[in-house]
Amino acid sequence: MPAEDSLPAIFLICRFSNLIRTLEALKPLRDLADEERMRQHRAGQSWSGGQQTERFLKRFIEVFREHSFNLISISKNAGGGSTSMTGSSADNLGSIPPILSAFPVHLVGMLLETLRIYLPVVKDQASRESILTQVLYCAGSLGRLGADFGMLLPSIGVTEWPDLVKRHRLLAGRLESVIADYKVPSKGVPA
Repeated sequence: MPAEDSLPAIFLICRFSNLIRTLEALKPLRDLADEERMRQHRAGQSWSGGQQTERFLKRFIEVFREHSFNLISISKNAGGGSTSMTGSSADNLGSIPPILSAFPVHLVGMLLETLRIYLPVVKDQASRESILTQVLYCAGSLGRLGADFGMLLPSIGVTEWPDLVKRHRLLAGRLESVIADYKVPSKGVPA
């Protein structure tokens, strides 16, 4: 393998290392979230906290979303070598080494595991919806690269996910309708 063919993989590794270091910088917030998890465990049903966990999750998702789109995009292109727009080279996805093709699954797994551990601590419905809205945007963003993970959220105990998705689709439809109405010129007024 020529050295230039390995450069995208090396770049991916460096970017992934940067993501890990950035997430590790959230350790003080994670420690506060872990303390809340312990308090929730001791309090049982009377638990109503989760503010520190909410802060941690929002920041984690923000960092994850900032980096993950680029990382998955790089991973999809890292093994492709030189392809032309005319398709004279092999299909990019067919030439990705197996380790790189599994990379998006690993990356999404990091987020899902964090949500599985920490989201149950957040009991306030508005806070949960705010966090899940961030997750929805992240899933949609990664979906443009074929890595939409939204359907996996119910499997980690996010029971409100289907309703949240329906609500956002309804709102998006309304917004499109309003925009379409705004673009249609009134009768008698030149366009």
